[in-house]
Amino acid sequence: MAKKHAGTLVLDDVDRTILYELQRDARRTTHEEISATAGVSQSTVRNRIVALEEAGVIKAYSSELDYERAGFALQVQFVCTASMETRHQAAQNAVNNHGSDDPWLL
Repeated sequence: MAKKHAGTLVLDDVDRTILYELQRDARRTTHEEISATAGVSQSTVRNRIVALEEAGVIKAYSSELDYERAGFALQVQFVCTASMETRHQAAQNAVNNHGSDDPWLL
């Protein structure tokens, strides 16, 4: 189980296996499958996941979307620093170089 050492969590092989399996496909991977891979009981897997969540190692579960298939336009946000004098030209350069219609939606 994850233990603190000098302010950092030290993960054992079971924790690392659980994290690997969850990263691979958290939605379709069951505690039963993880327990078989890790060589521990399902309840141990469940308890370890809760402990990893509480320790902040597992921060969230997310979905990877196919934006094109869902009919969504791809949106990307860039943050850059430019002086007031060059801000408009920098935005225009980004539009010209990256094909956006709106320089303020970059």
